Amino acid sequence: VGCRPGDELSGFRRVFHGILAGIDSSELSMRIRAEEFDVDRRLGDGLTLLHQAWRSGNLYAAGELMKKGANPKILTRDGRNGLHILAAQKKSPGNIPSQVKELVYTHKLDPNLGDKDGATPLLVAARSCNPRILEALLNVRADVTAADRGGTTAAHRAAQGTQAGSIVLEKLKEAGADISARDNSGMTPLDFARAAENRQTFEILQGWGASSGKDQ
Repeated sequence: VGCRPGDELSGFRRVFHGILAGIDSSELSMRIRAEEFDVDRRLGDGLTLLHQAWRSGNLYAAGELMKKGANPKILTRDGRNGLHILAAQKKSPGNIPSQVKELVYTHKLDPNLGDKDGATPLLVAARSCNPRILEALLNVRADVTAADRGGTTAAHRAAQGTQAGSIVLEKLKEAGADISARDNSGMTPLDFARAAENRQTFEILQGWGASSGKDQ
């Protein structure tokens, strides 16, 4: 006999609130395994429980949900996959590299998927100035030259950051990023750093010989 709709919804809510509250891993694992619910049911904002676990930085919960059958290939309403969601985090758990590898190599998520605005996970990571997730993405062959619909690259986005943005920029440069790439309006990362009044990054880019689109 299957569970009643009300029971299913209650089970879903108990797991959802457990993820949000960051309850003990063993208790959350037990709750995920014991409750009967649609593991791919969407929340009001269109996110699944798996999306929420990634967004909360709860990779343990994400792993348990995938063991229960959660589909990691489901996209958010704005066309983002799990790699985008992880890349948006300002801080990342210690096991983020292994989670990225699992999503790419086991579950076949595309590290170069563009969302509705054309932004790939690498561009999102550059904007959030998270060196660890950015490096993890580069290690699974994220395209360092990818640009969104406005022509903005990861280097443009990182140039808007502060100290962490400088670290991200250095990793992008080492990976072959064009530090003088122009977006659709002709602006380069140097111009982005200037517009953001980010003196440190501006001076670093100048030291690398980056050019300004305004010089053309």
